Amino acid sequence: MAVCRLLNPFSDYVPPIENSVLVITENNTWNSLRVGLNGSIMVTERLKVEEDVAYLPYVAFKGTDDHLERDLTIQESGTGMGLQLESILSYFDH
Repeated sequence: MAVCRLLNPFSDYVPPIENSVLVITENNTWNSLRVGLNGSIMVTERLKVEEDVAYLPYVAFKGTDDHLERDLTIQESGTGMGLQLESILSYFDH
């Protein structure tokens, strides 16, 4: 690692930081409304299908990303909507 500094004294090389040093923190909050249905059905004696479908008409995010070693704090936020789909196919071996 010292070789990098010798080859280019103007590089932005930073020595490793100890694991015990807190470098970055994030504080995030998610709020949402989720409306949906779920169910399952046995297709055969050994085959089961599970479905989960949800509509999210309101989603909001607010967060703070704090880089403690660089005196840099980033405020993040956003809103939106979405759709969530999930399917699970299970096979039972008797």
